[in-house]
Amino acid sequence: MYEFLSNYKIIGSIIVAVLGTLVRFLTSKSLRKIRVNFNFQKSRMVVIYKIVTFLIYCTILVLIAFIWGVDEKQLIVYISSFLTILGIAFFAQWSLLSNITAGLILF
Repeated sequence: MYEFLSNYKIIGSIIVAVLGTLVRFLTSKSLRKIRVNFNFQKSRMVVIYKIVTFLIYCTILVLIAFIWGVDEKQLIVYISSFLTILGIAFFAQWSLLSNITAGLILF
């Protein structure tokens, strides 16, 4: 019985991954058309493409986690812990840069 459910989880994960890759491909194609039609700068579109690709991959990972039975509460705790650590790292980086800048100004 467990092998039967495991096969469906694998097939579901593969389907989600393939659909996510297809969505990413169609999105990149659409972004190229938008860039050409509206004459946007290439550097701006590269940033937008990276953000959209990151969000698509995050969505794929969350969907695969739900397929494999990860509890929503556990996922929320993990995401909030990750974002907290990321925020502390950004603050520490900002604090370090401001200390270096202040030291240079005092020097």
